[in-house]
Amino acid sequence: MPAELALQDYDASFAFPSADHPIMQGVGATDLRWWAGDHRVVAKTMHLPSRYNVRALASVGSRSGLNLAAAAEVPLGAGGLLCSQWLLTQRFDQEPMAGVLLQRLLNYCAPTYPRAVLKPIALVAETNAAATAKLAELGVLAENVSGRLPGLSPTFYPVLLIAGGSNAWQEATARLADLATYVSAGGKLLLHKPTAAFLSAAQPTLFPELNYTDAQLGSVLRREVTNPAVRLANDDLYWIDHAGDWQHSETLSTNVSGGSFWLYSNGRIETSVRVTSAGNYTFEVIAAGTTAAGVFPQVAITVNGVYRTNWFLTNTAMTRYTFTLYLGVGTNNLGLVFLNDANPAGEDRNAAFDRVTLTPDTASRIVNWSFNLVWKTAVVQWEGLPFKPYEVRVCTNLAGALWQVATNFIVPGNVGSWTDTGFGGVPPLSPAAPQRFYRVRQSGP
Repeated sequence: MPAELALQDYDASFAFPSADHPIMQGVGATDLRWWAGDHRVVAKTMHLPSRYNVRALASVGSRSGLNLAAAAEVPLGAGGLLCSQWLLTQRFDQEPMAGVLLQRLLNYCAPTYPRAVLKPIALVAETNAAATAKLAELGVLAENVSGRLPGLSPTFYPVLLIAGGSNAWQEATARLADLATYVSAGGKLLLHKPTAAFLSAAQPTLFPELNYTDAQLGSVLRREVTNPAVRLANDDLYWIDHAGDWQHSETLSTNVSGGSFWLYSNGRIETSVRVTSAGNYTFEVIAAGTTAAGVFPQVAITVNGVYRTNWFLTNTAMTRYTFTLYLGVGTNNLGLVFLNDANPAGEDRNAAFDRVTLTPDTASRIVNWSFNLVWKTAVVQWEGLPFKPYEVRVCTNLAGALWQVATNFIVPGNVGSWTDTGFGGVPPLSPAAPQRFYRVRQSGP
């Protein structure tokens, strides 16, 4: 195992398969989660190195992204190393997928199993070129083929990179016919910082239908020059309402609001939202307000002019408020309303809105049901993220009854559980109990 492919003290209950690896063909994301036993899939994940020829079989995410792996392959010549932290031998007699993966790993290591052979990229660059040093630093398998472009075969060199100085580009210009033959045979040609002379000579042969230009961009955020001049004019913040010509200057649209939107009197700001799928949506409103007579602003959300919920702001700083509302399919007019404007004795109560975000309410996957006819209880278990808040909702009629929140608590592990002992005063499975439907959702960040 490479020194950089270090083990992390991190256990995972799920992983993401790499569909292009032979071992993982036909394996989906649901196959690599919640394994029988204690639901763990991986023990002590591997930290993928930042620079090495490592192929992840299944990735695991962290706060830094998909930088961990449950299993990985390190190609070495015609062979390589397989590194696995899956709980295969510990779970193969409990979890079917553990047995499948264990057999696939053994088959993959068999001498007759077809495997992709690690091949170098072909490089045209001077030995002192920056690209040559960078590829060596990154550990990329590369071979300098300067002077050997005629007859270069994609079978041995799938990628040809030209990334040197003037000598490299002069050679490439003189060998345009060889480059075209290489590409026609299936090779991938990469040009890194080509010169203007090469582009001019290569266009008729390599890319006759494309035009190139060497232009200075107007507004840029990053340039490879010393002390670049970067400016952002105020007119960059507006849409052009009417394009200008030689007799008429540009007219900038003024209906763009920058920063927060303040309501200094009772009123509403409204916009249209197109909903393509009916269901519950989480409304996240970022708002703030100033008090008067010790009372914060009262605000509301309207949909098509109908008040759906209202509440009092609680902070003078921008604060997050969340609500769950049902929206039907179609175009809905969404409004944010200020309700209790007042300015007694020099005070002024106002409301400010930063933004409102709508997110479809995705229910968590329920993994187990159990009922006790003696104790008249029902137990619901679902997939969860550790230390995240979840709420269980109960409904008696999917045709129109409201979903009622039965409980809300922090899930300490990967699986949450709640026991219905009599929501609404009537125990489940009792003669007087109506039919019940359950749904679980994450109720906070």
